[in-house]
Amino acid sequence: VWLSRADRLRQPDRIVFDLDPAPGADFAAVPRPAPPTGELRRELLRVPGVRQVFPRAGFAALLSRGEVSVSGQGYRITQDQYMWQNDIALSSGKLMLAAERRVEMVDSNAVAYTVGERTTNALVGGYQLWLGAHTLQLSARRDDNSQFGSHNTGSLGYGYQFTPAWRATASAGTAFRAPTFNDLYWPVDYSSFYVGNPNLRPERARNRDVGLVYE
Repeated sequence: VWLSRADRLRQPDRIVFDLDPAPGADFAAVPRPAPPTGELRRELLRVPGVRQVFPRAGFAALLSRGEVSVSGQGYRITQDQYMWQNDIALSSGKLMLAAERRVEMVDSNAVAYTVGERTTNALVGGYQLWLGAHTLQLSARRDDNSQFGSHNTGSLGYGYQFTPAWRATASAGTAFRAPTFNDLYWPVDYSSFYVGNPNLRPERARNRDVGLVYE
């Protein structure tokens, strides 16, 4: 997976290799792609802009750093992100466990920010169940944000394949989004008529969906 911004397509922030074994495969097969993947990783690290490349084989580790700056205004934001994820195959589904840590810092020559650094620690769990024509998805997440406190979110989804081509789905969930430092502090941009708002509060949402899918 090649992840980059629209204005820097040739300079990805992240590259992720997904080497999950096929359903029913012996876990001993997981390390076999490691040598050729390691060689490809070394080649990719020579590409300008590529900072880290982590292979993923049932479990994943991610380390990335991003930076945004505004020339002439002394405004700069840096973000370090660390993530661990483990996908566990079960007899009738898949369990996902993950942990994430994000450290954000904002700096300016002209402005003293009330909050210039913050950390977000998150724990995530998910479960997918396939049972005949039935599918079930559960997920839960807890975010501990040093600026906006702790918040719990989750979702529940169900699907029923009543013909080979038609599937009915229903889901419900909650969401939480803290304003980014750009949302809070971005300096006046006369070209887009945009400026950050330091009084923004986190967004919270509830959603419910019912659908009919034809494939």
